[in-house]
Formats: sequence, C-alpha cells, structure tokens
Amino acid sequence: MTSRGERLEPVSRHGRAVLSHPLHDSPWIVALAATLREPASGLEDRVETLARAVPMVAARLAGREWQHGTAPRVLRTGGDGVAVSIAEPFDLMKEAPLRVIVDTAGHRLVLAGHHAAFDGLALLHVLRALVGGPLPERASEPPAARSGGSSGLLGRFLRPADPVAPARRDVQAEVCLARTLRVEGPDISARIAAAASAALGAHNTRHGARWRRVGVSIGISGPDGVGNVATYRRIDASPDSDIRAVVNSAIATDAEPIELRRSPRLAVLARPALSRFGDSFLVSNLGRHELGAVGLRGGPSVLTLRTLRVHQEDAERILDETVKRLDSA
Repeated sequence: MTSRGERLEPVSRHGRAVLSHPLHDSPWIVALAATLREPASGLEDRVETLARAVPMVAARLAGREWQHGTAPRVLRTGGDGVAVSIAEPFDLMKEAPLRVIVDTAGHRLVLAGHHAAFDGLALLHVLRALVGGPLPERASEPPAARSGGSSGLLGRFLRPADPVAPARRDVQAEVCLARTLRVEGPDISARIAAAASAALGAHNTRHGARWRRVGVSIGISGPDGVGNVATYRRIDASPDSDIRAVVNSAIATDAEPIELRRSPRLAVLARPALSRFGDSFLVSNLGRHELGAVGLRGGPSVLTLRTLRVHQEDAERILDETVKRLDSA
C-alpha cells in the first residue's frame, strides 16, 4: 500500500532531456484521440484501475523524481474545451502527467500526456486499457545507447536548419489537424519525412522564406509498455537530396543524440543560441496497432499535423500536400 507523496521512481533519462530542454514555449504534450463505436462508460473506474497497475498515470513530480499521487479525473467537455485541455501546460508538481478527456457525446476519447512521463506508444497502451483492453505494464528503461557525439550539435550550430515560415500575424492557439489515408509498404517514417519536407518547402516558397537546409528529428519507439522510453535520430540535409534514403540511414544507426546522455549541461550551454539548434520539423510514426473498440484491422491510417506558429489555412494546405505526395510515393 502506497500513499501520496511517497517516492515512486527517478525521472528517466528521456524524461530528464525533456524537463531540462531549454525550449520553454512548448507544453511538451503528447496527444492521442480515438473515435469510439459505443459511448465511453466506466472510465473513472478504469482510470483508477490503470493507476494502480501503472502508478505513473497518477504521479507527481518532485525535483527529478516521481512520487505517488491521486489518479487524474476524467474531463468531460465539448467543442473548444477539448483543444484547450490538450494544449494547456501541465503543472507536474500539482497534477498527474495524464489527462483523460471525453466529449459530451461520449464517442470521442482524447488522451494528453506530458512527454517527460509518456511517449506516443505509451499512450496507445493507456488507450487500449481505457476501452476495455488488458492492463499494460510499466516500460523498462533501456540502457543508454552509444552517444552520437557533439558533431551533430556543432554542425547544427554552424549551419542551422531552416524553420517553417511562421504566420505574419499572431496565431492564437496550437493547430492540430488530421487526415485519413491508406499508406502501406516499407519505410513509412522516411516516406513521411520526404513528403513533409517537399510540402513544407512549397509552403516556405509561397511565403518567400528559404528552404535550403532541412533538420528533422525521427522518433523511434522504445521497449513496450507505459513510460517515456522512446528515442530519436536527427538528420540535416539539403531538401534536394534523397530525404527518404537519408532518414533510413539515420534510423539504421545505433547512436543517440548527445542530449539524451548529457542533457542538463547541454541545456545551459545551448540556451543563448537556442534558435540555431531547432529542427525544421519532427516525424513520429506509431505504426499500425489493433486496439479493439477503437480500430478495424486493415482500416485506414491517420496522419496528423501540429504546429504553434502557422495559421490553420496554411496548415491545412501543408497537410493535404503531404498526403498527396504520400499517395503518389
């Protein structure tokens, strides 16, 4: 029997990289949404059961360790309330790192997790449990991989990646869009990166911004279970190069970015020149999963786009062009 405030576990090295990251304008929230065949029922009890099986669901942050806490309550809202619940920054010392949100009709279930505690695959396991599937286990943290060294960061400092052209007037909120599509075959992450690079290059051209150096982080799933144990690879390339081949080559390496090994010190050093280290965009591919009540075997895939600084009409065009290029790949 444990009580609130008792030590649960240290923050993983992946979580420390998030908490120590010098970028402060991102809420570091991983979101997952599902449309249910039947209205959600019994969620409060399932969240409590899940929190007993995986205490991270109810944890609170104290320094660089997690402590036991109370399970999050289920938020019931509709319309703009769902978007606000996803984008609102977490106060990890006072609230659990997971939000469970249901629309008023009960058919739309949304999970929002802080990336210091959960990666995308972890939220899939949480979702499966909340719709009646088996309870997941806590993911074991993998041993530290070989460091990619400082050359990648030095190269990014000397030749920064071009950012996506931002809106010329303030964007009031994060834009989050989704498209269904059918995409099959090998190299899905690499193909998404190549299609997105081309679509974003066209966007920058329309806005008179350059697109000569593309920087991309490619998410790579870690061990099965609930936690933040995913890693990533980073590429820097000309948009005229074979982005698909470059990404595949990076994924095949076993060297992690150096900040996953030495994040606290690098965060301090990077802060004065933070803008030079940023990616152009991030690709995260969760793959295809059988989730029972929320999916059909052989059904379509979903491609999402999230951005903080692009207007919705531009984001719609970027996503549509990416899907079109994937369809023709």
